[in-house]
Amino acid sequence: MINFQNLVKFIFSLWLLTLLNAQSFANVDFKDPSIPLWEINGQISKSDVKKVEDAANFATQNRMRAVFRLNTEGGDVEAAIAIGRQLRKIGAFALTFDQGRCYSACIFILSGATRRGLSSSIGIHRPYSTGNELDRKKIDASQKSLEKLVKEYLIEVNISPNLYDLMNTIPPEKIYFPTESELQKFGIIEIDPVQQELEDSNEARSFGLSKIEYYKRKSQINNACAKEHQIGARTSNFSPYTQCRERILRTGR
Repeated sequence: MINFQNLVKFIFSLWLLTLLNAQSFANVDFKDPSIPLWEINGQISKSDVKKVEDAANFATQNRMRAVFRLNTEGGDVEAAIAIGRQLRKIGAFALTFDQGRCYSACIFILSGATRRGLSSSIGIHRPYSTGNELDRKKIDASQKSLEKLVKEYLIEVNISPNLYDLMNTIPPEKIYFPTESELQKFGIIEIDPVQQELEDSNEARSFGLSKIEYYKRKSQINNACAKEHQIGARTSNFSPYTQCRERILRTGR
């Protein structure tokens, strides 16, 4: 059974850590073994893939949910996709924060996470080659190959491939910051729908409910527990909200 109270406290503590401890580190750094928090910082490169793979293996071996804080201006697209797949494989949490940056290829890492902390620091533009190729046909072929790679990956992680189409309209020297509604439209939301389904199924089973009844009771929580949620948001004490939530799931009222 998922302990909702612990989950809320965990997420809140991570956000505090993100806001209060925004230091600069090398590309992939293990920040806090008590939380399994890593930071991906600087230019994304192929060498980072192995570092993230090692972090993922560590988290899996220790039965931890890994958390990756993203503070990067982008870099190698293929490396970012490989890292995103690693995060997806272990069900990792990826955090962005307002004082940091998640630009360009960083969005592919963020997309791979099954849980995401979203902020105003997410910026996109058209991926580009670092070479100075002058052959038009070769450039065209390279861009089409990259488009295929990226769109297949986005579909794989339940993100709309239309995200790439928007990226393609922004020149490489500029950064566009998608609105919250745009991110939602593309499927870049706080929890991946497959992950949400998995967690809902686990919780429904733990309360001995059918999914139909579970969602019926879950729909009551926002209104019935609104006061308790406001108190939790103001005081960081979510115990009343958790108790209210569990009462409704257990009794239906």
